[in-house]
Amino acid sequence: MDSINLSYEQKLQVVARIVDEDDARVNDAPPSEVQLGLTATLKPHQVEGVSWLIRRYKIGVNVVLGDEMGLGKTLQAIAFLSYLKVYQLSPGPFLVICPLSVTDGWVSEIVKFAPKLDVFKYVGDKESRRNLRMKIHEHVKGQASTDVLLPFDVLLTTYEIAMMDQDFLTQIPWHYAIIDEAQRLKNPSSVLFNVLKDHYIMPRRLLMTGTPIQNNLSELWSLMYFCMPAVFGTPDQFLSTFKDINDLTSDVHNPWVKERLKILKRLLGAFMLRRTKSKLVESGNLELPPLTETTMLVPLTILQKKVYMSILRKELPKLLALCSGASNHQSLQNILAMLNYTCYMESSSWLKNKVLGQ
Repeated sequence: MDSINLSYEQKLQVVARIVDEDDARVNDAPPSEVQLGLTATLKPHQVEGVSWLIRRYKIGVNVVLGDEMGLGKTLQAIAFLSYLKVYQLSPGPFLVICPLSVTDGWVSEIVKFAPKLDVFKYVGDKESRRNLRMKIHEHVKGQASTDVLLPFDVLLTTYEIAMMDQDFLTQIPWHYAIIDEAQRLKNPSSVLFNVLKDHYIMPRRLLMTGTPIQNNLSELWSLMYFCMPAVFGTPDQFLSTFKDINDLTSDVHNPWVKERLKILKRLLGAFMLRRTKSKLVESGNLELPPLTETTMLVPLTILQKKVYMSILRKELPKLLALCSGASNHQSLQNILAMLNYTCYMESSSWLKNKVLGQ
């Protein structure tokens, strides 16, 4: 059948069927930790996750790793990058973009568990990053232009720096890119989304997020489109195809709605791997120790207190207006977001620039 004559929905189903058939055909034994170049011992669900990433990579499919938080998405992604290098499926370099708060965790896990990967942490203030760029320049200076060897396999940076230093970072053809906490890409109109999509050379991509689906088809389309733009088309096409699922007034027991849901689940199964702790425990693939919860009260630092009080003073008119009903809830949400950000971003330059003007 000529693909030109296929409808949008038919194209989606054909792609999902091709991926499913590849899964059914491949019966290779999963690679061991030694074969992956790891010093860590993977849990069964992590072995399954790495094998899934490998299969999708080999058939040219970009995907979302949507495991619930705490199931080791980072280690699975690192194991996969190590596999690409060890098996020489990709010469690199690899790009990892993540929040500043988890950069140290990424570096620590790569160094500890994947010694075959050389990681380069590209963060810091403007002057620090300039020095890092000079190090890279000095390393490649004098090399043959046709086969430049960079001083790293994995470059790790943040969303903000990926946008600020795009003139530098977009010069590098990234063989594989990982976007951690990829819920930041749920808005296709955001600067981050469009900078990464339009300016970076990274044809092979992995999105990592613990909250891939939150009852919003527009956000779901955004993640899927970022992975595979040629497959997922326009938001209007996607939303019109699955509008009955998105309509809260729809009868979930209606055969038509159930069929829509079945098609969407099959489609997501081709491009997204989502496991939860409860499901893994139930299936016997995960054993968890008894849950222990500890509440620790941590006081604000001097800088945090200054910023917190400054925000409250600055936003006091809006808070009073909200109490009188003259303001909207969006204003309150924005204020709470700034206060929350202040509480956990102790070392961020944002604290100094936001209110103190330093």
